[in-house]
Amino acid sequence: MSSNKDEKDQYYYVPIPGSYILIRWILGIIAIGAAAYISIVFLVEMRSLFLKLSYKPISEEVALEKAIPMKTVLPTTLYVMSGSDQKEIDVRPGTNLKILGASMKLLNLRVDVSSDIYHQYYDLSPKVFTPTQVFLVELENGVRGNAILPEAIIGRRIVIKSGEEAGDTLVVKGVKKIKSEDKFPYTYTVEDRKNSYNWGEFNVLAEEGQIVVYNNPFGGIPEEYQHKKAHIPSFMKIPVHEQNGFFLFPRFKIWNMYLLKPFFRSLLMLIIVWLIVLVIALWRNHSHDFNAKYKYKNACLADTSLDNDQAQAKFLRIYWPRYYPYAFILGCVYTPLIWILTSGNHRRLMGELKEDLSKRCPKCHHMTLEHGYTGNETEKQFVRHVHHSGYTNSDTNYKRSAFSNDVKVTTKTTHVSAEDYDLYVYKAERYFKCNECGFYETYWVTLNSYENHRGGNVSGGTTETTWVKV
Repeated sequence: MSSNKDEKDQYYYVPIPGSYILIRWILGIIAIGAAAYISIVFLVEMRSLFLKLSYKPISEEVALEKAIPMKTVLPTTLYVMSGSDQKEIDVRPGTNLKILGASMKLLNLRVDVSSDIYHQYYDLSPKVFTPTQVFLVELENGVRGNAILPEAIIGRRIVIKSGEEAGDTLVVKGVKKIKSEDKFPYTYTVEDRKNSYNWGEFNVLAEEGQIVVYNNPFGGIPEEYQHKKAHIPSFMKIPVHEQNGFFLFPRFKIWNMYLLKPFFRSLLMLIIVWLIVLVIALWRNHSHDFNAKYKYKNACLADTSLDNDQAQAKFLRIYWPRYYPYAFILGCVYTPLIWILTSGNHRRLMGELKEDLSKRCPKCHHMTLEHGYTGNETEKQFVRHVHHSGYTNSDTNYKRSAFSNDVKVTTKTTHVSAEDYDLYVYKAERYFKCNECGFYETYWVTLNSYENHRGGNVSGGTTETTWVKV
């Protein structure tokens, strides 16, 4: 029999193999390091989840094939991005140019430079036209830049909102700027009607099919500073949806991110997803631990052909391959919390093994070993007199009224008297006894005795209840 006895209670047990401890430490360090790296990658990739589901990356060549030629009707300013040393160029009416796409500083951020609505979670789709919507355009000389094109509405369909014409669908054929205090001082003429309409008197129907969108989160930021601007570690590649480039919107006909409220496009959704996956991961980790432990532990301990250390070794050889590879991969892929939980599972496992082996007879190996006192004791030896001063406990509970916002505050005060007793130490004889083979063994344990106990009782108290208006 190669089992040991616990120094405190003398129960039989098997020491944890040193190789298992070393392997666990090595795997734990690797898992935590890998999890830290993968968690960063996961966060960065999940950050643009809704962008991935709404925008399809395309090459510049494909975008140019879809460019829309037009002639300006109103004067505008081109904010140069490439092709000229000038920062701004005045574009006169009648200028030929090509619209390369709707301009977005970030794919989740509509750029209307003359609008007072400019928010990180601005919820207008790039397909929703406003007179100050910004477009990426290219002049005939190859100069590219951003420009506001109120005349981009020409050729699009509108629906009259009120009056006798309410519900009529018309096609815009012209736009003029007027003197007005309105936010958008424009008037619009339509095909087959003499009437003109101001902005706000109609709704613009969204364009059918996909449109080209140009993402420009970095502007003129040099490449070496773009990782810092994007809040992404330098060792990672910036996701394509967070780079400058052309995209098709929407990616899918039936869904895009603008069908969600801006609130649900925020980091909150990532946190919710993270928590959901965490719960699933923790549940699966616990399930694998439970199945590996209770499916094989009892069977190994019930095998009487094995002594204690052999039974434990056999179980661990079965348990580790069925639990630790899964826990290690899960810990690496997801979060260090998995490995922390795994360490807790291991401690509980070895504690349960130690307790089970203390009930296993070291002679016949049946789970029939009993423990108890024989009744033999040594003479008690006085150690010291112990005194504890009296004290007061105070406990406060708060309960909101069912009929109002008032809160019931209950404070209970308890006084405990001083306490005295004599401390003695002695030894008592205990035994191991197997009901299967008759194995019997005794041993002595050291115990404490508390005699001549006085005081330590509740000597009084008060309960006070008040109502606090909230």
